[in-house]
Amino acid sequence: MERVEPDFMRRTSLRKEHHHRYAVAAQIATGQVIDCACGIGYGSELLLANGKVSQYTGIDPDGSAIAYAREKFSQPAARFQRGTLERNRCKPASADTFVMFETLEHTVEPTLALSAVARVLKP
Repeated sequence: MERVEPDFMRRTSLRKEHHHRYAVAAQIATGQVIDCACGIGYGSELLLANGKVSQYTGIDPDGSAIAYAREKFSQPAARFQRGTLERNRCKPASADTFVMFETLEHTVEPTLALSAVARVLKP
């Protein structure tokens, strides 16, 4: 499955699989978290439930997914914006944790994509 849509989250097996990934990431996430290819934004709640995460930014190229995320998962510590792994608006050295699931294999320029991750992560 390339994109988790709201209706697909009703399927228990799919929901568990995707929630498990974020639950594992939430165990180690800290500070400012960037979630690239955040889809409809459900991961924001799981990551922000970790008391060590102070801010969450979800990035996705799909405008309808971002609109859904803003509508359903908006909270003071979470924001959502359109963008891609390679071309995002995150400030250099601004993220403590960078999350991306099923993302890198969809990039046209993997080297550029990984450089973008390195640019955004704090030293």
